[in-house]
Amino acid sequence: MSGEQANGNGVADAPGAAAVSTNMDSGVAAVWNVVSGDQFEICMGVNKGHVELKKIAIAGVTAPRMGLKSLQVDTKDEPFAWESKEYLRKMLLAKKVQFRKLYTSQSGALDYYEVRIAGEKTHVGLKLLSAGMVKVAPGNQVKGLPFYSDLEQAETEARSQALGVHASTGTVRDLAAAQDFPEDFLAQNKGKLRPCIVDYIRDAGTYRVVCLPTEDDPRYVSAQILLSGVQNPTFRREAGGVEIESKPGNGAFFARAFAIERILGREMSVHIESIQRQGGAGAQTISFLGSLIHPAKGSITEFFLDAGFGQYVDWSAAKSYSGPDALQAAQKRAQDARKGRWKNWDGKQDSLDSFEFTGKVVEVLSGDVMRIVNTETPERQERRYYLASVRGPQRLSPWNAPCIEFLRKKCIGKQFKVRLEYKKNISVFGEGAHPPPSNEETQELYFVSLLDSSKKNVIVDAVEAGMVMLQQNMGGPDSMNERSRDFDALQEADAVARAGMKGQHGGDAKAPKPPAVTELVLQQPGGPKGRGPTTKKELSERAKSFEAQLVASRSGHDAVVTYLMNGSRMRLRLTNEKITLNFQMNGVRAPNAEKNIPAAAAANVPKPEPFGNESLQLARELCMQQDVKVVIDRVDPAGTFQGTLYLLKGNGRQDMAMVLLEKGLAYCDQWCNNSTYWGAEGKAKNEKLNYWSLEHEAQAVVEVATAAGTPIQGKITQVNSLDSFYVVPSGGADLKIQNELALNARSFADEPQPQKRNVYAVQYWEDKKWYRGRLEGKGSEGLWSFSFIDFGFIADVDNVKRIQAGSSLLSTPAVAQHCGLYGIKTNDEFWEDACGSFFKKTDGKTVSGTIEIAHGGVQYVTLFVAGACVNEALVKDSVARLTRKQNKPSNIDYATWKAAETAAKRTRAKLWRYGDVGSDDEEY
Repeated sequence: MSGEQANGNGVADAPGAAAVSTNMDSGVAAVWNVVSGDQFEICMGVNKGHVELKKIAIAGVTAPRMGLKSLQVDTKDEPFAWESKEYLRKMLLAKKVQFRKLYTSQSGALDYYEVRIAGEKTHVGLKLLSAGMVKVAPGNQVKGLPFYSDLEQAETEARSQALGVHASTGTVRDLAAAQDFPEDFLAQNKGKLRPCIVDYIRDAGTYRVVCLPTEDDPRYVSAQILLSGVQNPTFRREAGGVEIESKPGNGAFFARAFAIERILGREMSVHIESIQRQGGAGAQTISFLGSLIHPAKGSITEFFLDAGFGQYVDWSAAKSYSGPDALQAAQKRAQDARKGRWKNWDGKQDSLDSFEFTGKVVEVLSGDVMRIVNTETPERQERRYYLASVRGPQRLSPWNAPCIEFLRKKCIGKQFKVRLEYKKNISVFGEGAHPPPSNEETQELYFVSLLDSSKKNVIVDAVEAGMVMLQQNMGGPDSMNERSRDFDALQEADAVARAGMKGQHGGDAKAPKPPAVTELVLQQPGGPKGRGPTTKKELSERAKSFEAQLVASRSGHDAVVTYLMNGSRMRLRLTNEKITLNFQMNGVRAPNAEKNIPAAAAANVPKPEPFGNESLQLARELCMQQDVKVVIDRVDPAGTFQGTLYLLKGNGRQDMAMVLLEKGLAYCDQWCNNSTYWGAEGKAKNEKLNYWSLEHEAQAVVEVATAAGTPIQGKITQVNSLDSFYVVPSGGADLKIQNELALNARSFADEPQPQKRNVYAVQYWEDKKWYRGRLEGKGSEGLWSFSFIDFGFIADVDNVKRIQAGSSLLSTPAVAQHCGLYGIKTNDEFWEDACGSFFKKTDGKTVSGTIEIAHGGVQYVTLFVAGACVNEALVKDSVARLTRKQNKPSNIDYATWKAAETAAKRTRAKLWRYGDVGSDDEEY
C-alpha cells in the first residue's frame, strides 16, 4: 500500500494514475486487476475519482475460461482456469507493464497486445506458455505474429512435460456461493480468519471475495462482504449506468479508486461476523458483515478510517476484527490530521457518535415518526425524528391507529436518551414527494433510537408486539450503514413477533376494529360523508345537543389531547364517551401562535402574537397526546366546549390554565370569574413574565367578577336568551364613559388592523356616537364586529381608533354585566317566545335582584320588576320550566315557583302541550 498525495477535495489520489504514460495502443501502465489467465486490466487514469480501466488481452495465447456463480448465472470453470488466472495474477498484479497493440479480434470487441513486464525482455505470453498455463491461440492473425515460432516452441516444451493445461487430468475449481447456504457458511467461519482473494469492488464498503479452501471447507466460496465498523461514502447508479454520489462531493468515487488500487485482486484474510439480508422477499440479496485483513497493513477498515475515507459506525464496530477502540482511534488520527472527509472538520460536526441528547417525546406522528424536544438546551428545540431500522404501518392500514396508540402509551411525555444512528438527505428520494426533513437547513432526515434509563431501546418492544416491522435493507447505496446499533435485538424481537403471528404479522383481519367516534369538529370539504358536521351551523347545533350530557359530569371526563391550536385551545378525544370535540380553557386565552400554512390560506388565520409560540410549545410538552381530565362547563355558539383541563400528576392533578397563567403564557379573558386565575395573572404581570414583559397598549378592560349574594339593579339593554342578557347598572357609569369618549375620541389615532381581545373607541353607524368596543372578529362587507362592552350588544363598525395607553378608559371595568336567569330554562321550540315574553316584561324598566351564582363568565340572577319575580312569571307563561339540579334561590319561597310550574302544566299550553315530556330525563 503505497503513499499518496491529496487532491483538491481533501482525498488521496490513486498512485496508479500518476504512473500512466500511454496512448490507447501502446505505453506503460500499472496492472490493477487480473480477469483470467490471458486478460488483465490496467489503469489509464483517475478522473475526479472515476477509475478508467483498460482491458488487455495477451496476444497469441488463450487461457481456460473462468466460470461465474451469481443469482443470474451459474457456469463452471474450464479445467485449470483458476490456476491459470492465479499464475498471471501473481506475475503481474500491481506491476508496471509495457504493452503494444498487435491485432483486433474479428468481431472487433477485443484488442490483443504484446505485453512485457517493465524492464524485462521476455514476452508475458511466452512465460505463460512455458509454464503450461495457456495454449497458443488459433487463427491466421496469431500465425502472422513475428514471434509465432517462439510461441509454438514454448507450447511444445510444456506439452512434452505435461505441464498445467497439458496434464492428462485437469483440475476444476469447486466454486460455491455463500448466499446459497448463509447460516452454514457463518457457522463454519464466524470469528475465524479465512484466506481469500478480493474479486470485485462495488464501492469502498462492498466487496466480492473468493474464500480459498481450508481443512474444514475444501471448496472455493464466493461471498459478498460489507465492511463492519465503518461507513464509507457511496454512490447510486441511475438509468444508463450513470453513477451519482449519494451526497454530492462525499468522495465516494475517490474512496472506491483508493480501494481498487490497493485491494482488488490481493490476497487477504476475511473475518466473517454476521449475515446481512437486503431487499424484500423474492428479491433478497444475502451479504456478510465482516472485516478484511491485509497480511502487512492489517484491518482495511482501520486503514480507511486512518486515511479519512470513512466514518466510524458503532453498531457494527463491536463485532469487527479490530474492535471499537482501535477503530475510533484510527478515526481520531484522521480528524486530527484533517485527512479526507475531515479536511474542513471543525471538531464538532458530522460525528454520529456524539449526537446524543436527553429528549421528551411530545407527539407520535406515525409508527416510525415522532416529534421530540431536546430538554438539554434552553431553547428546547422540537424536531421530527425517524425511528431507525423499523417501519410503521401505512396510513390507511387498520394497524396504523393501534400502532400509534401503543407508542403513545409507551413514549409520550417521557424522557429518553435520543441517539442518532444515521442520516439521509432528502435528495435520495429523487423528484416528487418526500418525508419532511428533521433539519430544514441541511435537508436531512435524522434516524434515531430511544433508550430508557436502563439503556434499552424501547422500540424493541414495539417490534416484538408486531406493531412496527423490522426495516429490511432495500439494497440502496448506504443501506448497510443505515441501521440501528441495536439491530440484533430488533431482529430477535422480530423473530418472536413473526413466530407468534403478533400484530401486523397476523394480517389485517386481526387488527382491532376502530371504535365508532362521534365527531363534534368541522369536517374538511370532500371528506367522508356522514362523519361529522360540514357547516358551522351544523357544528353549533350538534355540539349544543351534547352540552347537557357532558356538562352533567362534574367529576370530569377522561380525554386525550389530539391537536393544539394554541396554548389554551385544542382538540380532545373523550376516551369513554368516544367523542372528538374542540375545547377552550374557560376564562383563559393564550396568545396566538405562528402557523406554518400556505399564503393563500393565511388571510383566515389569526395573526401570531408575542409569546404565542412559547405558550404553544409548553402546552405541547405538557399535554399533547397525553391522558388528561377535563371538566366541561358550557359550549359556545361556535360549537367549542369550554371548561377546565387537568394534567394528571401521579395520584393528583394540576390545572393547565394555572400553569400557563403563572408562567405569563396566557391571560384571563373578559368572562373569567375565577379569582385564582386573576391572582396568577396578577403575579405574572408584576414579575413581567413572558407575555407581560412587553407593553400592551390597548389591553382588555377588566370585567370584575361579582360574588354570589350581591344585589343587582339597572336596566336590560340586550337580550340574547334566557341565560344570556346584559344589565347596565344604575348610577350613570355608562354615560360618564360616553361623555369622556365624546370629548377625546377624535384625538385618538386610527386603527386599521384592530386585534382580538383589545378594546378600542368605535363609532356606531346609526347614532354616530363613540363607544368602547372589544373586537369579536370580522363583520359583514369588510367591517369589524365589535362588542359594545358598556351596553352588551354587538354591531359592525368601520371607524376604529386606538385608546391612548394609560387612559382611564382602559382601566375602568366594563359597565354592562353579563347575566342569565337562575333556576329556569326553555327549549329550542319556544326559545323565541321565551325571549319575547322576557323582553316585554323588562323593556325600559328598572330591574333588581340577587346574583345566585357566577359561572363561565355569566352571573345567574333572580330578577324582579316592580316587585314581581321575572323567573316565576316566565314559568307561569309556560315558556320556561324549572331546572331541578340547581340549589334553591336565596331569599325566595321556592314553593311558589313549583306551584307556578304545576299550574302551567295543567294548562297544556306551549311547553306543556304534550304533557310533561322529558321529565324522566331531567337530572334532579
